[in-house]
Amino acid sequence: MREFIGYLRHEFPDIPIVMKEGNHEARWKHWLFQHAAEISDDPRMSLSAWLDLDTHGVEFVEDQRPVMLGKLPVLHGHELPKGMAAPVNVARGAFLRTLSTVLVGHSHRTSNHAESDIWHKEIGCWSTGCLCDLRPEFRVINRWNHGFAVVVIQIS
Repeated sequence: MREFIGYLRHEFPDIPIVMKEGNHEARWKHWLFQHAAEISDDPRMSLSAWLDLDTHGVEFVEDQRPVMLGKLPVLHGHELPKGMAAPVNVARGAFLRTLSTVLVGHSHRTSNHAESDIWHKEIGCWSTGCLCDLRPEFRVINRWNHGFAVVVIQIS
């Protein structure tokens, strides 16, 4: 992960890079507190420090809040109430829970949903899929797919 972050910074030297905490990253704090509580509050034990994020100018968003890409809120996805994939697909579930345009991760599946409100304002929701191994030992049988999002922000 450190090498990947270094690679990103090298390839994109002048743009802001934000790493959003997801459920897997949150496990770091939980594991550390359970197994080494006496050093868990040392700043050098933070995930941000372990990944050298400050060295590469990467902002780490730890709390459950959206990261804004222009006007587009981005959530990891685990912040939304459970069962968000139940109504057809993840993007539709995100729509039903936020009633807003939003981009979410977490589910390991790509999907999209679009609707307009009574004023004909278009609302679009997307889930990004994943960039991990599609058949990990802990979940060989799944319906995951690779995917990512490119968001172009117009600055006026």
